[in-house]
Amino acid sequence: MRIAIFLLILCEISFASSAEQAAERYAKFYKKALPHRCNSNLVLNDILNVSDTLIYRYGVNDTKKTWVTKFNENELKKYAQETKNLNLREACKDKEVLALLDANIALQQLFYDENGKLLFEYEITRLDCLNQK
Repeated sequence: MRIAIFLLILCEISFASSAEQAAERYAKFYKKALPHRCNSNLVLNDILNVSDTLIYRYGVNDTKKTWVTKFNENELKKYAQETKNLNLREACKDKEVLALLDANIALQQLFYDENGKLLFEYEITRLDCLNQK
């Protein structure tokens, strides 16, 4: 089933007249599965497309093990970098995501606390995946 979905999205991206249309279709398709709990601290709440960028909005919550909202600046930077590295490894192995990146669609990742305060953000581009190898 995942292969069929991948082929469908790949065809849509290939035949879309622009990266913006491909991003719009991708966001519309995956938005149906949200919210999605990524791990004990992260929930993907929304995917939006703005021009040739997909914006992923995550909610960050505290757990008994990890109190992200209580991190000092250095701890938050470390957590953000660890999250980015993990996300980058996963994104750069995913054929659907690579097809989007090849179409010059950027993936903007935004992480908010439960009060809506932006904790950190980063962007993933095709160049990031090329630098991973």
